[in-house]
This record gives sequence, structure tokens and C-alpha cells, in this order.
Amino acid sequence: MNTHADGARTRVQDTPSGRLAGRRAGGVDRFLNIPYAEPPIGAGRFRSPRPERPWAGVREAGLAGAAPPQTVAGIVNWIYPAPERTDEDCLGINVWTPEGAGANGGGRRRPVLLWLYGGAFVTGSNGLPLGDGARLAAEGDIVVVAPNYRLGMLGFAAHPALRDPLTGAQANWGLQDQARALEWVHANIEAFGGDPDRITVMGQSAGAVSACLLAQHPDTAPRFARLVLASVPHIAPPDVATAEDLAVYVEDLAAHFGTTVPGLRHLSARDLTQGEAAFFAGYEVRTRTGHGRRWPALDGSVVAAWPGARALADKPMLIGNTRTESSFTLDLYDPLQDGQLTPPLPDGKAALHAAVDRLLRQRFAGGAPRISPAASASASPSAAPSCAIPRCSCSTSRFPTSTPSCAARCGSRSKTCSAISASL
Repeated sequence: MNTHADGARTRVQDTPSGRLAGRRAGGVDRFLNIPYAEPPIGAGRFRSPRPERPWAGVREAGLAGAAPPQTVAGIVNWIYPAPERTDEDCLGINVWTPEGAGANGGGRRRPVLLWLYGGAFVTGSNGLPLGDGARLAAEGDIVVVAPNYRLGMLGFAAHPALRDPLTGAQANWGLQDQARALEWVHANIEAFGGDPDRITVMGQSAGAVSACLLAQHPDTAPRFARLVLASVPHIAPPDVATAEDLAVYVEDLAAHFGTTVPGLRHLSARDLTQGEAAFFAGYEVRTRTGHGRRWPALDGSVVAAWPGARALADKPMLIGNTRTESSFTLDLYDPLQDGQLTPPLPDGKAALHAAVDRLLRQRFAGGAPRISPAASASASPSAAPSCAIPRCSCSTSRFPTSTPSCAARCGSRSKTCSAISASL
């Protein structure tokens, strides 16, 4: 077994698709960037994922693969750092398993956790530091897997002209990647010491929405046993788009680039991803429901119903949110730059009324709903009830620490954090 400069040793594993050379360190075997589908490049762009092709020899699996093409901006840039490398050839899966748990060494089969990252369907990857599954695999004695899936326009463009002749799909390519990754895990995880009958799908934010959709679909629900939803957002009308809405948006985007909808396949991934983000920032809504692009799309096949609109499969489910979830978008402070990352809250009734009115106009085209003076008054900061949970300052140069446990909890990430008084 070879030893690398970082002290890790090579770990060779047999799989149904071929042999892999992973890394062993800290009691965990790591197999990174294992292909679970053919690269979605060239004619494969805007196409349902195809199963990976077997390889000859030993494939290197010790290094992280490229992240899906994406843009990282705004207040999420300290959670989702800009990837070192992005590429459309990104459909790989990472596996962390306790040392020696693979089929090569025999032994018992362990529970499996399949992690789906969040990021509003436009940001994220399985290579983020916060998604490293090594510690969880070691301390939980489980097998952790994390696939990449396509994001943004490359993952969710919807239009009849993009119809896949093999599957008939014309939308939700990123969700189809997730379904294919789950299929791969169910078929291959036993080789890594995992139990295909004890797979738990866990997702955060957009990943939690994805997990719900997997649990609602008759093709994917039978492939896993349990469900964990972290910070799952509510996605339902009217704040969603239909496939028809997205088709209008894709047509407008193609015109912006001076090409046809099929011609979007010929743009570079960089130009398409960055150009679409800039285009959307100034896009004037022109769709039936009044929304621009909102991933994913209700297409009747990949997504037949929104989460909550259809009963989930009969599975044990755990749902949770962080205590300071709202402060992430309302009161986020960066101690490294000593600056606020979010705009100031409305100061007074008139400013609040204007902010809500602006939000309604963004969400609804033409005839946006109006808020009544009574509603505006009841929603004003002065009329809002006080929070029953004590708040304390985090440790920064501007905001002295009121309790050590508070500073430890928030990690100096946010200016304020909620704490239960009994634990302070």
C-alpha cells in the first residue's frame, strides 16, 4: 500500500464499474470523484444523465473532482467559497467509508447517508469543506456519499426544443442527476461496505427540496429508507415557475446570446453560466405566472408535484432548521471584513411598506397585490412582538462577547445569535 506526501495510503477497491485507487487516513477510506454518469458535455448538455461506462485498469480516486459550473455571489460567499475548478464534466460521487469496510475485506454492511448539498440550485458542490464526510463516517461508523449535480441554467433549463429523445424529459436535468446518483449508490454501495437497504437521503435547503422530490417520485422512493431535511424551504405557488414559464425565459436568454434554444448547447459553460446570471439580474419578467426563472420546474414527469402537495413515501423522516435561520438573510455580519453583509432593516413604517411593496413587485408581474394600511401598521417594527429568546453578541472587535458559550456557538459568523438562557 503506497504512502502519499500527506501521509495517506493508497486503498484499492473493486467496484462493478472497475477498480478504484482511493486514500486511507484517519481511520477512513476516501474514494472521490467516482463517475456515476457519462460527462454531460457536447450533445450531453441539457440531456438526461446516462450511466457511466466501465473503465479498464485502476482509476485514480484520491482527489476531488471539478465543481459544477456556477456563480458564487452575495451573502453566501463565505459558506460557498468559489470553487478552485469548475467543469461540465462534474458528475462524480464521493464515498467516505470506515477503514476496511469495503467488500474486499468482507465484514458487515453499514448504514449509508447520501448527502445533497444546498445552494438555491445555482451554487454548491460535493467538494465543499462543510460537506466532507470523513468525520461523520469515522464517528458514526457509517458510509457517507455525496454526488455532484448540475446547477443553474445547465441543470434546469426547460424547453420543448431540449427534449431528450431517449427519456422524453425536457427539464430538471440536475434533479435527474440526483436520481441517477441514488440509483448508482443503491447498486454499488455494498462494495464499499454499505447496506443498500439502509440508505438515508439527507439534504440541506435546495438539497432538502430535492430529497422531498426523490421521496415523492415512484421511481426513486423505493431506493432509500429514510429522509432527513435540513433547512427545507417552502416551495409552492405562487413563488414557483412552470415549465412553460421557464421556456419563455430560455427563449429570451437565447435571443440575448444571439442564438436559438438548441444553440445554447454550443456556448461555453463559462459564458452561459456567467452570462445567464447577469441576464437574470436585469430580466424583466414576461411569463404566464409573472415569475422569471425559479428552479426547478413542475414538468409533470421529473417533478409531478411540489413538496407537500403529494404524500411522501412511508419513511421515517427528520426535519430541522437552525435557530438563527432568518438572521442569515437579515442580520449577517462579517468579522473578517468588519462589515455588514446584509442591507439595513427598514427604519419605520414607510420604509417597511416600501420594502414589502418592492418585494411584491419582484414576485408578481403586472397587478402586484397591495398591502393595506392596517396590514402595514401591524407589520411595523414598533408593533412587532419582542422575541422571547434571549440574544447575545458574538465575539468581534465591534461586538463584545456577553457569554463564552454564545461566541462558541455562532463561531463569530453572525452579529447576533439566539441562545436558550438555561444553557448560557
